[in-house]
Amino acid sequence: MEKDNAVYIGRIIKTSGTSGELIAHIHANRTDFFKDLEFVFIEIEDRLIPFRILTSRLDGPYAHITLEDIASYDKATALMKKSLYLPLSETGKAGGRDNIISYDRLIGFRVEDVNTGKVGRVDSIIPRPEQPLMEITSGNDTILIPLTEALILSIDWENHHLMMNAPEGLIDLNK
Repeated sequence: MEKDNAVYIGRIIKTSGTSGELIAHIHANRTDFFKDLEFVFIEIEDRLIPFRILTSRLDGPYAHITLEDIASYDKATALMKKSLYLPLSETGKAGGRDNIISYDRLIGFRVEDVNTGKVGRVDSIIPRPEQPLMEITSGNDTILIPLTEALILSIDWENHHLMMNAPEGLIDLNK
């Protein structure tokens, strides 16, 4: 499978126990889609390799998963720090590609606020267990804005533009 036919959804961050359970940090606006997945693709040596999901349990932005043929600590450890992808065919079941926002897709987007106007450009996404943050460059300033659906009004994927409605003072507070 080519990356053009998939959506990046997260990264395997560690193992759990000795029977091959993996813990993945999901870098998306939602995690509920993960519980119904049958397969996930893992990037290994620049190729997306399918793995059947045997069990999955969600814990906030983390997915605890076991995969077919990964039943030992050694096999699980070999998958550490590997990226996870969701096939586009699976996003239809989850409400469509744009309904699952892989946070990394927002890097490079211009950010504008309905009240203050131009904010800047997304330089990176800082994954945090409690709330991912957008690191936005505005002139010589770096602004950190929580990445939450409540603040996002619209995303124009074609023109790389994100419109938000930040609470009064949030942008200035983070400069």
